[in-house]
Amino acid sequence: MPKGSVLTHAFIEHLGLGTSAYTLTDVPKNIVHPELQEPMFQIRVKEFEETVFLDRQYCYDNQFTLPSHYGVGNKILLWTRRVDRTSVHNASNPSVSLLMASDCFLLDHPLEFQRFRIFLRSKRILDTQARDFLVRNSPTFSRLVETDDGLEKVLDCLGNISEWPESETSFRRQNASDHTIEGLAKSYSHDLLPVRESEKLPAALLQRNDTQRETIFRMMYYVRDEKGSESLQVFLRDLGMATGSRAVIRKTARINNSNDLALALDALRRHLGIRIWPPQP
Repeated sequence: MPKGSVLTHAFIEHLGLGTSAYTLTDVPKNIVHPELQEPMFQIRVKEFEETVFLDRQYCYDNQFTLPSHYGVGNKILLWTRRVDRTSVHNASNPSVSLLMASDCFLLDHPLEFQRFRIFLRSKRILDTQARDFLVRNSPTFSRLVETDDGLEKVLDCLGNISEWPESETSFRRQNASDHTIEGLAKSYSHDLLPVRESEKLPAALLQRNDTQRETIFRMMYYVRDEKGSESLQVFLRDLGMATGSRAVIRKTARINNSNDLALALDALRRHLGIRIWPPQP
């Protein structure tokens, strides 16, 4: 591409990312959040009723600038994530749920193309799109998992989520209450529970590559069920059955105590080749 290339809507559509292009209904404003008392950008788009917030640290870390003339009618590439944030000034205050921009790019604007190229070449785009899909579609997971195609879409999302390493930008480290697989699973337990309870999940999980299988399994393991641990036990039992291994089936068939759970997890870990094993929930 020429040095002066810019991101265009046609180019974004060609890449299959058209659903991430939104139309501004106001000029992005640099405000102090009324409850958190933290400076951040306020972004309003036609496709979302809820305000999207952009952390100022993201702008510093990515050398991203929101021009004053960029406003109503202009397009912006946007991926979001749901965050529960507590005030850094008063931790005793209740947390505030925010719809945050995890990554964003301006269309038809100089300098953004090179930054977008780096974004595409990194694996971060997979995690960014997966988290955005989770925010927008998790309330429908119970319906999606009723069909094979819907279940695959859900597993594509969950399998592409990655934990943010310590070497990530300070923007992600400072705002990473949901950066771990455990944190996401617990935050979205209500919507992920129907996924774990799907009879089709064990067989579909085993068809995934090693990395996705590990991520999805860990997320399912950490999902909380207010009714107790029975759904986790059923999931481990059914997954054990799906492996077809007599040794695994024997150790996952009945889980009555913590020792049984440890044996079941060890059997599944060895069979599935999962490197990282979570502690007991």
